[in-house]
Formats: sequence, structure tokens, C-alpha cells
Amino acid sequence: SALDDYEKKVLTSVREQEGITQNTLRLRTNFSKAKLSYVLQELEKRNLVRRIPKGKTLEVYSTA
Repeated sequence: SALDDYEKKVLTSVREQEGITQNTLRLRTNFSKAKLSYVLQELEKRNLVRRIPKGKTLEVYSTA
């Protein structure tokens, strides 16, 4: 299924920097914590990204 603009923006940022933390991703995309969390959840459901715990945050990797 097609990605919306939010998903595209997040996926592009993740691909530019594999292992990007959610905090950095939030700054890059200018999304609220809640919005980013939701978008990542949707991408994860579709197996496009993988989140790995790293200390108190999560690192995001592209799986596609």
C-alpha cells in the first residue's frame, strides 16, 4: 500500500541514517512525539522499519 507524506518523510530520514534514534528523528521530521510514535508504529506493522531499544530510547532501522 502507498505511503502517506508523514511515512515517506520518516522512512527517508531513517534510510539516510540507519540506527537513528527516535529523538533525532523527531528533530529531523519536526513531528510531535505522539505523531512520530504513531507513524513508526504503522511502518513497523508493515515491516518497513524495525525499532531496537538502546538505553532509554529506540534506534530505528529500515528493513526495506
